[in-house]
Amino acid sequence: MLPRFSPSPDCFHHYHRYLLQLKRVCSSTIEQWD
Repeated sequence: MLPRFSPSPDCFHHYHRYLLQLKRVCSSTIEQWD
């Protein structure tokens, strides 16, 4: 579901980078568990 207001591109870029970082942390954690 998309929000009604559109965030500024800069904010969206920031959020996207944050998600990528989070994903990387998760995958590295999973690798450590193996």
